[in-house]
Amino acid sequence: MNSIVLGTLVLFFVCGAFSKDVFENKAVNNNFENYMKKVSCSKVLPKNMDAGLPEKNWSPVLISIPSQKLKYGIAFKNSKTAMSYKIWGDKKTVHFEVLNKNTKQLKTTKLVAGTCEPVVSTAVYAENKNSKLTTDTNVFDDQDLFAVMKKSKWGVIYVWSPYMPYSVQGIAEIKSAVESSGGSLEILLDQNASLTEAEKWIEKGLVTKQYLKKVVSAEIYDRGLGVHYPAAYIYKDGFLSNADYVGFKKSKMYSKWIKTELENIDKDLK
Repeated sequence: MNSIVLGTLVLFFVCGAFSKDVFENKAVNNNFENYMKKVSCSKVLPKNMDAGLPEKNWSPVLISIPSQKLKYGIAFKNSKTAMSYKIWGDKKTVHFEVLNKNTKQLKTTKLVAGTCEPVVSTAVYAENKNSKLTTDTNVFDDQDLFAVMKKSKWGVIYVWSPYMPYSVQGIAEIKSAVESSGGSLEILLDQNASLTEAEKWIEKGLVTKQYLKKVVSAEIYDRGLGVHYPAAYIYKDGFLSNADYVGFKKSKMYSKWIKTELENIDKDLK
């Protein structure tokens, strides 16, 4: 364990050791700073950080942790080294997680407010069973998700299935709601669906070819995708909410959901 890594990590953010485009979104920088001020055991966390964080090729992304509704953390991911670092927590606990996909080892350091004594646990990493490795280029993975969240202030991820007609009908409804609210919309296909079945909806004129990109993002699947379709997920300022919205809705209901979720995210990121 290296006692100065977290201090160095914060210094990276302050001084710009990461690429400049990280700071183009001021909200991301402010959220990180606010998060580090609020998290428990922030004074002793540095000595429990792991050494060796590379200075290059890492990008910070705001995420929410599946088991903590509307609690955000900072994820550092590097696809080239297959390493990822996560820090998340609240006023009671803080976690520092190191994942090495090459060795299949997941190490988590947990500190509880009060004593702030570190509890370290290790586990064998297992891929999300719903997140399949694929050579198909027409897919939407975590890197695509992070790129979309970085590009747009806020938006909606909508996933449909060719086996559920209402999810097809819902495309027009969600488009109307998002467009009227001024957001971005990404429409994706259930990764387990048959392209042959999906293309039948193109022939009927209800779906376009651009909606055939299959979602394989583990971050989205960790939020319950696959239980029912359609499923919608909202993001804002790089934060992907856990509050998925499943089932067919009319445009008015989608608009109400969008308004509520954006307000919830704003409130949580303050």
